[in-house]
Amino acid sequence: MKKIIILLFILYFSFINITYAYEESILDVTRMDITSIQKAIDKGYLTYEKLIKLYLDRIDEYEKKYNALISVNEDIIEEAIECDKEYKKNGRDNILFCIPIIIKDNIDCKGFPTTGGTKALKDSYPNENSEIVENLIKSSVLILGKANMSEFAFSARDSRSSYGSVKNAYNIEYTPYGSSGGSAVSVAASYSPISIGTDTNSSIRLPASAANLVGLRPTHGLLSSKGIIAYDITRDTAGPITKNVRDNAILLTSLVGNGIDYTDYLKIDGLKDKKIGIIDDFLKGSNKEIKELFDNSIEKIEDEGAEIIYISNFYTDTVKNYNSSTIYGRSMSYEFNQYILNTSSKIKSFDQLVNNGGYIQALSGYNVYGNENLLLTNDYKEKEILKNKYKEYVLKIMNEKKLDVIVYPSTISEVLKLNEVFYKSVINNSYKVAPPTGFPAITIPMGFDSNGLPYGFEILARPNNENLLYEIGYAYEQIEYNYVNPNSVSPNLYKINEDNNELMILYEKNIGIDNKLDKETNQYFLYYKNNDSNDKIRLELINKYLELEKDLILNNQLKEKKIIIGKIIQIIIVSTIILLSCIVILINLKHKKVKH
Repeated sequence: MKKIIILLFILYFSFINITYAYEESILDVTRMDITSIQKAIDKGYLTYEKLIKLYLDRIDEYEKKYNALISVNEDIIEEAIECDKEYKKNGRDNILFCIPIIIKDNIDCKGFPTTGGTKALKDSYPNENSEIVENLIKSSVLILGKANMSEFAFSARDSRSSYGSVKNAYNIEYTPYGSSGGSAVSVAASYSPISIGTDTNSSIRLPASAANLVGLRPTHGLLSSKGIIAYDITRDTAGPITKNVRDNAILLTSLVGNGIDYTDYLKIDGLKDKKIGIIDDFLKGSNKEIKELFDNSIEKIEDEGAEIIYISNFYTDTVKNYNSSTIYGRSMSYEFNQYILNTSSKIKSFDQLVNNGGYIQALSGYNVYGNENLLLTNDYKEKEILKNKYKEYVLKIMNEKKLDVIVYPSTISEVLKLNEVFYKSVINNSYKVAPPTGFPAITIPMGFDSNGLPYGFEILARPNNENLLYEIGYAYEQIEYNYVNPNSVSPNLYKINEDNNELMILYEKNIGIDNKLDKETNQYFLYYKNNDSNDKIRLELINKYLELEKDLILNNQLKEKKIIIGKIIQIIIVSTIILLSCIVILINLKHKKVKH
């Protein structure tokens, strides 16, 4: 009798753990951007709830490899369900409506602790959102989680915190660089389509380069720094990290919140007649493969009608001295003392933080200026003079040569292995111009080396010329889109019907561009440049696409029905097992009574 009961319970627990997951998915979430997600929602292929579950599936599957996150929103599915209700009732008022995003964990989001990558602050909840997160919430984004980072944003070589090291998206033996490594890897691994990082010297652009992404350091001061744990307030800025330029422009539009729509500047012919400067000094000592990737990119840029102008003897000893004119992390303790008062943290000063422990970086050396606002000192004022001289120097060169932008590889040395970051340096161009001058810069993917590791080139513009960065970066993407999902580490979890995807690509390629539907057209599809479309091809594709659309929606409905039927069968089976178990137990009890 005991054996029968045990067998019934085994069957019971086997059946209650059955999951009716899709073996085949209509759309590949690893390829999707903001626009294609919203288009899929509109067409009924997805709901916001399903979208979030797809991203959570990837987090569950791959986070043990990457260690890219510190916290995940436990209420995100309920929030997505509310999004579906709101969408069904009132529609969508902006492109970012209910798009999930991951935020670097030195940026305040109510409901999440802001740890700065240290366990000493694991219970430090902000009293209010940072200003940039408040702007995102106005756009109705969903905060999916907080990203791991190099502790207190100290390191550009890696993203190592007291929560462990983030691994490179394309090969977990390599560094993702820092300090926004978790933000970059989260997007590359398709935990979310977009993320926010912070950049002091290279901390958005270098991780974006190593994750095959687009990363923008905006003009210093364009975005509010309120509610962000500071390292060097004279250089720190938040910025967007995305898979393509369109998403980056969409995200910056929301972050700034000043009425400018940066997607208005996305032009397919944005390279035509542009004058682009190349700094010779930033190419010296280049890794051979990186140099080849860069030369290939410049050749394509030139083919699209841009004029290339080389700049010699740019990074002189005097300029290096300008670049070193920073207070570095000396302002950190004072700024922390102001910041921490607006949190629930039991730690209320930098001195208490140092004495508390729970961190891996050497903090004691920074605990010197806790009561001194360095922005009011003569030392800061002297450094500002040098900073302004650097600005004038760069502007003079750009004006004399009539340059629109300056371009250079983000780094000229190969990506380091994680065990190399302690004794090798990355030869990094990202810190040399944009951070000390405050000019905006964006990194764009330019391809992979023979080890399968990605690299990017950087475009730098005059202050408040983010529109020009997007125009040029977008135009380059149309001729050379280099995003590839890191399939060797984190492949798509579902089988995709590639015929459907290819047909949809052809549809957009032949119709979308010619009808100038840039804002409504999925950026992914626009990577396929069209030169040979004609009316007959368009008509054939329209008909095929309409047939496909019906099939996809029907397929979706059938799968929904299968899931419902499966759950009904599951309930019947489980109920039957419970009933049988009760009968067996009752018979057993009756048998015992008769025996007595």
